[in-house]
Amino acid sequence: MANPQNAPLAAAKPINPIDPAFIADPYPALNALRESTGVAQDAFGMQWYVTRHDDVHRVLNDRSLSNDSRNAASRRSTSAWIRE
Repeated sequence: MANPQNAPLAAAKPINPIDPAFIADPYPALNALRESTGVAQDAFGMQWYVTRHDDVHRVLNDRSLSNDSRNAASRRSTSAWIRE
């Protein structure tokens, strides 16, 4: 996943999916994420937000990112994949 600014993922502001402001209007936070790193975990570390079309396409087509246990042996480090 390309990171044009070479910014570390930690620089992305965590998304809090239970924040009332995010629930009311998630688009400003998602747009800001898209403009920065494009990928971030939520504030609880439970889910990833992928906001760029090319990155979404890659995630959906990469079997190593599946939660299917049959793919566990072929998994790479998620953080290494994101920084590619």
